[in-house]
Amino acid sequence: MHKAPIMMLFFGLVGFGVGRCMPWSLGVPLIDDSFSKKNIPAFFAGMNFIRILGPVCGFLIGNFCSSFYYTLKPPPGLSAKDPTWIGA
Repeated sequence: MHKAPIMMLFFGLVGFGVGRCMPWSLGVPLIDDSFSKKNIPAFFAGMNFIRILGPVCGFLIGNFCSSFYYTLKPPPGLSAKDPTWIGA
């Protein structure tokens, strides 16, 4: 059994976990301490908006990329509406 792919997945998931928890564990106290109490709701709303915008952009980019064949050169006679189409 090869250990390199497992280690890559492990460190990728560790990086993913750190990236997901840092804005909430460090960002919220930073905003709370740095800005006036009147402006804090706007900053929290902005943080949540950006957090929601990420997956939306991901789905839009995925939709755009699935219109290209995975080799970027589809076989003759194959279109994106064909059930055997493999999007990039």
